[in-house]
Amino acid sequence: MDKYIKFGDKFLIDINRLKSNYVNLIYEKTKLKHPNISTAYITNDLKNIILDIINNNKINDTKINLLDINEKKYLIDLLKKTKIIDKLNLHYLLEDATKKSNLDRFNVLIGEWNIGNRNQRIKDDLLKLLNVLLNDKMITKKNYGEIIYDMTK
Repeated sequence: MDKYIKFGDKFLIDINRLKSNYVNLIYEKTKLKHPNISTAYITNDLKNIILDIINNNKINDTKINLLDINEKKYLIDLLKKTKIIDKLNLHYLLEDATKKSNLDRFNVLIGEWNIGNRNQRIKDDLLKLLNVLLNDKMITKKNYGEIIYDMTK
C-alpha cells in the first residue's frame, strides 16, 4: 500500500518507494505525477538527504558532498521543481553546482589548449570562462595573468 507524505508545497512523495530507494512524486491535489520529475532509482546517500528534508526540514551539507555530480544535479532539479530550494533557502546549491561545472569546463578547455588545440572557439570560451572564474574568485589574478600571457604567445 502506498503511503504518501508532504514534500514541498504541492507534492506528495511515496515514502514506501523511497525506503526502497525510488523517488515517486505526485501532486497533492490531483494525485498525478509531475511531468518533469520521473520516478528514479537513487542511492542510499541521496535517500538519506531526502529523508532529512522530510523529517528535519533541513539539509546536511556533509551528506551532499558524498553525492556524485549526477546525483547532485538530480537533487537540485528535484528541489527546484518542488520549490523546496526556496523554502529552505538552498540557493547556494545552485551556485556550487555552477561553479563546479565552470571549473570542470575550464579544465577541459585548458587541457585542449595545452595539447596544442588553438581553435578560435576554444580560445574564446577559455577567455570568457577565465573572467567568470576570476570574478568568482576561483582563480587568482596571478593565475589569470599567466594563462592570458600563455595564450597570447
